[in-house]
Amino acid sequence: MRRVFFALWPDDTIRTEVSQLSERLEQPGLRKLKTTNLHVTLAFLGNVEEAVILTLRQRARALKSSPVALQFNEIDYWSKPRIVCLTCQKQPLYLYRLVNALNHLIRDLPVHRENRPFRAHMTLARKAQYRPQICFNAISMRAKKFALVESVSLASGVEYRLIESWELQA
Repeated sequence: MRRVFFALWPDDTIRTEVSQLSERLEQPGLRKLKTTNLHVTLAFLGNVEEAVILTLRQRARALKSSPVALQFNEIDYWSKPRIVCLTCQKQPLYLYRLVNALNHLIRDLPVHRENRPFRAHMTLARKAQYRPQICFNAISMRAKKFALVESVSLASGVEYRLIESWELQA
């Protein structure tokens, strides 16, 4: 079984911008995400069998959706998972269309499904205690691809690895 999710995978420029912002976060016990792990989860699927991964990859190849432009302009704190994340005041229609298409793609598969409404975010840190008060310039991200990603637990912490990615083009 492999722990997987669909995500928007930022390019190196966005990773650098977000990492520079993340460096400014300071709280006792805060665990910042590695720059290489930054992403925007579109659909978390949980632990799945290899046969399901093959089906996901086949179906994702056929998915048609437009590129997505996101404007991360808020830092938020979510108390239940205790995370600090970047969020968008407005989420574009194309993002919702992509998420809906992915939910349709997994409808008959034995995977985890979220019950809460989708909200685009990029987790910056875990084990947070409060919302940081930091001023920053909005970070614009234009996603031209979406990816199937695996979460791998290592002695050094969690590492996210691309399984496959696909172009976003209508």
